[in-house]
Amino acid sequence: MSKPIQVIFSEIQEAAQALFELTRELSLLQVMSDSALEVLVALDALSEQLNGLQEDAFKESILDSELINLLDEIVDVDAISELEEHLFETMDSIDDTVLGVFLTELLEKIERRYTRLIEAVHELNALLGE
Repeated sequence: MSKPIQVIFSEIQEAAQALFELTRELSLLQVMSDSALEVLVALDALSEQLNGLQEDAFKESILDSELINLLDEIVDVDAISELEEHLFETMDSIDDTVLGVFLTELLEKIERRYTRLIEAVHELNALLGE
């Protein structure tokens, strides 16, 4: 595996793992958790598929992989806005400022981890486009 791409794969895996760990087993965040888990599963499968490939077949295999399509979908979807909308709709039905503060803080944490994942995906796409 090409060194820069291997580094980006690692960054994507770390970002997806952090996002998954933060959001798992929280029903309001199930969609975000599922998305992070999909990335982890697809990345593991692709890593096994790429193991031992020659450099010329390597890039082509990545570009044809399910992972790249999945990562492109994640980048194209504004999941943070959707999550924010969902959380604030939920807050509307609950009149509790403490809950509002908690959800806002949680959303900020998720957004930082999600942004890290998206940035790593953009780096990978840039490397693959070279």
